[in-house]
Amino acid sequence: MTLTKRELCARTVQGTALLLGLPGSQALAQASGTPRATSPLPHRTVERLSAYEMIDRMGTCVHLGYQRGGTDPYDLPNRNGEVELIRALQYLGIHHLRVKGLDDDRAANAASRYLDAPTAYQNVLTIREAIPDLKINFLIAANGPPHWADGSAKDPVVSLKKLAKMGVLSAIEAPNEPNNEPTFSPRGERYEQNVSAYNRVWQDWGAALKALKQSDPVFAKVPLLPPTSAVQGPNRADGVEATYADALLGDYSKFYDKMNIHAYSSRGGVNLADPMGPIENGMPPNFAAYQISITNWGRYAMPGRGVIITESGANTRKSSEPGHFPITEQAQGLVIVNNYFWAVYFGAERLFQYAIADDSTNLKDPDAERWGLYRGDWSAKPGADYVNRFTSVLADDKPSNPAALPSFEVTGKQPETWGATMAFSKSDGSYVIVANNTLSWWDLKTGRDTVPKPEKWTIRLAKESLYRVTDVLTGAVVGPLKGTRIEVPVRGYPMLVHVQPGTGPTRIE
Repeated sequence: MTLTKRELCARTVQGTALLLGLPGSQALAQASGTPRATSPLPHRTVERLSAYEMIDRMGTCVHLGYQRGGTDPYDLPNRNGEVELIRALQYLGIHHLRVKGLDDDRAANAASRYLDAPTAYQNVLTIREAIPDLKINFLIAANGPPHWADGSAKDPVVSLKKLAKMGVLSAIEAPNEPNNEPTFSPRGERYEQNVSAYNRVWQDWGAALKALKQSDPVFAKVPLLPPTSAVQGPNRADGVEATYADALLGDYSKFYDKMNIHAYSSRGGVNLADPMGPIENGMPPNFAAYQISITNWGRYAMPGRGVIITESGANTRKSSEPGHFPITEQAQGLVIVNNYFWAVYFGAERLFQYAIADDSTNLKDPDAERWGLYRGDWSAKPGADYVNRFTSVLADDKPSNPAALPSFEVTGKQPETWGATMAFSKSDGSYVIVANNTLSWWDLKTGRDTVPKPEKWTIRLAKESLYRVTDVLTGAVVGPLKGTRIEVPVRGYPMLVHVQPGTGPTRIE
């Protein structure tokens, strides 16, 4: 029997695992000299889901600051509340936000030319009027003294209670990347910025958040998330395993409810549609990082808990820097829409794209960070269009039962590729099959992104149905057509098949 490169890779790591007495994925984190990660790894895949829940699992990071009139796109001088942000969210079809710190402190406007500008909390009220399903993952702002439980307008506890009573609070997250940012304790003491301080950060904020949750029934169903660390792929020297091992973190599941990770590809533009591509080229993994991360990272300090990815994305910054390979806006957009699909497929309970807009309104600054779905002037990048097409097909106003979905079969997928399908139920009785493959759309020789030649997959339905096929890259829509066999050209990004089932059997005989 001839083994493929991937099969040889998998057997190599499985053998290493047996020598160490570990599962294959655990050996990956501990065995030295392993040339590349193995794939597939043990993971829990999600293949059927309510369309409503899928969109709820898609989030974006935003900054609801004051209107200072600076270069930050959230502070544009022509802003009317959060009008640009609202328009962007409505176009994206996303209602789940990760926000760092929300207070109702008008004194913060003292240094602004816009003294009557709304506070961050007032902006939330404006956004909720336009986005009724608004949900907020509240990230504790602790880069300075956090004013924790001091009763002031800056006190995050005050804002958290308001948001919980409004029904918009989806999670409370301990401070962001304490190994990468100055971080203060709930008492206002600054931590040392090193790995050895990690235990204190987890312990102090875990105790404070748990006490808050127990203090008021309004927080009873709000999950608590631990601090994150600024790391790249899981198999690097600066990976999360090394960080947690060096910090000697204990089991903090007594404080926190879910694991919280940041899953970035270390070099954001190389073969990102292929989970093995970055590994085979000596680079940290991207989509393989989701397999590894969601399976393994939770066993460090939070064994057996669900995973929420609070940051993920790609940077279109013009100048090169270590760890972030510049990519085109089209490539960035494909990374983002793929991230949403693969993260949920591999079991993440939510993924927040970082971020909704670039950091600067200066579009010519080559050193400006450009992680956004929107540019600094709030013009849409291609990624915003891809996400819009994805959510437009999935859009639903209430949950539905994915267990009731009719059966279907998929043929044509090549054994050398890592393709997958997910089926999403909708409340009107229709459903959406999303077909995605990991064909590479990045040319390593030219450094340019290319659209790969598609694989032709055939989806066979249980009964004759009306259907439409939507290409998220081009926006092309084929249909409505009627039949039981659907030909889908699958490339390295999601293709959506919206099916309106006819009468007849629900299972393929």
